Amino acid sequence: MGVISEVMATRARDNTVVRMCVLLCLISFWACGHDGGGTPVSPTPQPSATTPAPPVPPSPQPSGSRSIRVGETVSGTITPQDASCLFTTVDGGWQGLCDAFEITAPDSGVLTATVRWSGDSSLAISFKTVVGGQIDLECCRPPMVARMPVEAGTTYRIEVTYVGRPPAYPQVPPVDYTIETALATDLDAQSSGSVQAIVFGDRARTQRLSNARLQVLDGRKAGTVASFDPTSGFYVFDNLPAGYVQVLVTADGFASLTERLPVGASVPRELVLERSAPLPDATNSLTGLALASGSPSGPYSAYIGVKVEIVDGPLAGVFTFTDEFFGGYSFSGLPAGEIHVRASAERLQTQTLGVVISGNTRLDFYMQPK
Repeated sequence: MGVISEVMATRARDNTVVRMCVLLCLISFWACGHDGGGTPVSPTPQPSATTPAPPVPPSPQPSGSRSIRVGETVSGTITPQDASCLFTTVDGGWQGLCDAFEITAPDSGVLTATVRWSGDSSLAISFKTVVGGQIDLECCRPPMVARMPVEAGTTYRIEVTYVGRPPAYPQVPPVDYTIETALATDLDAQSSGSVQAIVFGDRARTQRLSNARLQVLDGRKAGTVASFDPTSGFYVFDNLPAGYVQVLVTADGFASLTERLPVGASVPRELVLERSAPLPDATNSLTGLALASGSPSGPYSAYIGVKVEIVDGPLAGVFTFTDEFFGGYSFSGLPAGEIHVRASAERLQTQTLGVVISGNTRLDFYMQPK
């Protein structure tokens, strides 16, 4: 099932996305080396035709963390007795056995955390807010170096997580590690980085928006508007000053949202907008697969990373991607009625189909190579 690496590479132009792609390969123990939408996956179980895929669960409230100070070296061990922590990659949520630490920034700047360990185990480090909201993630081989902008007097959460599922999981060999932290406060005035965001129009995070507008409100880049990459589905700011920026998010039919975003994070920030007025009868769903051309019966092969977009009706422009597990997609919170849906990928012929939405509706695409 070597299908993750190049699909993700075609869906993003930033090298940080490729690093997250490597993480996905390690977590699911799949081999990398896909040709960008030209080779399907062939999973054994088939997803339900009527039940939408569940949304990525939010990070849990933190528990059992250990306080550490900037500059000290901390030792720890991942063991089977540790609790699991949730974290988010570019394309989904995962969890693993983890140790958690809290650290308070004495000054504003960029916090660096270096994790070292021996052996073949893969670890990830996740930077979060003190209440568990993820800021960034790095993975997977030692020495692992993660950097995060921090603000004076603010407490952050660092989680060191065991990545992967060996046969006996959660029974794993203990993994000894160390964390070294340092804070750089004398940042070059010209230091800059990027911000990436995904904008959703529903709390279940099935409806990505392509018509939002993201604008920087503060600092020397105030007024800068993000560009939208239709291939990856990301909104991107480039060359923003290091630190945090205040961003205003607007879209027709939605209440505006203001968020403070870290510059330089490799995992895109997920932003959820609330509709100004709810759509009538928005209780229906649409699910399906992007299948390789062939018989609808028997074992199937499905493409991951295919963009599926609603092209008309009240949700015109809403889109998602087929997932990395089954090549399936899911929209929830749809009003009833007829719409047209388009499936597209770089190396596949675009296909548009009509469907009448009523209850839990199924629509599969049978894709042809270009």
